[in-house]
Amino acid sequence: MKRKLYLGIKVLVFAVLLCAVLIKCNDVLAVKEEDSRITSFYEEDKDSLEAVFIGSSHMFVTAYPFQLWEEYKIKSAVLGGNGMGVPMEYYCVKEAIREQHPDVIVVDLYKAYLDKKIDSKSFAHNMARAMPNTANKLRMLLDLIPKEDWVEFGFPLYLYHSRWKELTREDFEEQYCYTKGAAPQFRNYDASGFEEVSEEEKQEVPKTSWSYIEKMIEVCEENDVDLIFTVMPYETTKKTRHQQRVFNELSDRLSERGVEYYNFFHMMDEVGIDVERDFYDDVHVNYEGGKKITSYLGKILSDKGLGAKNSHDSEWEEDAKTWHAQVNNKQITTINDKDGYLDFIDSKDYEFIIMIKDTSKFYRYFGQMVFLHGTKLPDGKCIYIYDDGKENVCPVDGRKIEALFNGKWLQTVNGDKTMMLDKDSYSFSEDVKIFVYDERLDQMIDVAGINYKEEKVRRK
Repeated sequence: MKRKLYLGIKVLVFAVLLCAVLIKCNDVLAVKEEDSRITSFYEEDKDSLEAVFIGSSHMFVTAYPFQLWEEYKIKSAVLGGNGMGVPMEYYCVKEAIREQHPDVIVVDLYKAYLDKKIDSKSFAHNMARAMPNTANKLRMLLDLIPKEDWVEFGFPLYLYHSRWKELTREDFEEQYCYTKGAAPQFRNYDASGFEEVSEEEKQEVPKTSWSYIEKMIEVCEENDVDLIFTVMPYETTKKTRHQQRVFNELSDRLSERGVEYYNFFHMMDEVGIDVERDFYDDVHVNYEGGKKITSYLGKILSDKGLGAKNSHDSEWEEDAKTWHAQVNNKQITTINDKDGYLDFIDSKDYEFIIMIKDTSKFYRYFGQMVFLHGTKLPDGKCIYIYDDGKENVCPVDGRKIEALFNGKWLQTVNGDKTMMLDKDSYSFSEDVKIFVYDERLDQMIDVAGINYKEEKVRRK
């Protein structure tokens, strides 16, 4: 009897360990395209959010929770994934109610023109994998995923088992998102080809999309949650004009149901969207366009009373600083003009190293620049490494360096300062190399080269 008990315990322990290993393998081998951005929603304190934004990339590149906090003191977050269609949005609405029971849920209906449950299996994988294993997730998979795909969705190792050859260090490290689900974009796309289809042009809303829109309305009514629908603007072509016609038809349908709906295709002037400056590509607004739409939505939410009870929250205010650091660090990599680059890093609280091949040429060049154009070197926590790091190290004002430079790039060795950058990092062909470090995010955010006779900065 004891032998059977002992054997049973061994089998049980082995089974538990095997399950733990398989779960870990699931996490490591899975493609983590947007996991941290989605899972950050589940890291919020329960019932702490007043508003939740749900949708595809059209929503998470446009709605910025920290902007809403700073402008209106509204606490919110974004729950969404690439390519998300209306049916999956319904299950995300249920997730938002279960996790947060917010006052308002805002859902973007970009994929409402589709008459199918999922548009992209790979995008559906991203969302399903990031969601916790709950009854709602199980119902979602059984409802939206074809039977032949249940195994790979329920047990991702089945799909990703051969990916071990592609693994990098990041696959083993925990990833963090500091944006509350938002993902602003910073490139500029000229969307002058934008066409607004007349509100009178309409097309029937596909049955699949409308059935799940009705489900969202019903579940929000049952749980006393205010529901708002939106459609974010994008450049329409002859092939996609039918999408706007569906969005126009939704206006009538949702009005009959008494649900708020904002079709931003017809609100460009009201919001102040500039087609030449406020788009990232032909289907998304950029950060500047997103700020305008976020502010507009914030006013709507504020008029509903959201944010009125919030005046000070040290954690949100501190996290907002990290949000701005993230924004700045994305922006810096889009600046290619040399003078604009120097002005940008001068205006931020960055630490940076400037490596110079020839000291005399460097001072002569910047002396001329100051005299002719008013351009100056940044005044941040900066040091020069003369002659490609081979001679001496000194600060901008010529004083001796007594303290470590952020504890990462310089260290004291027998009384001398020594570079901690690896050799490949500072082997360069340009006249000047600038390494920019953000102390708040604890990472190097940009490496740019400057040649005296060129107007553009160089990057690898």
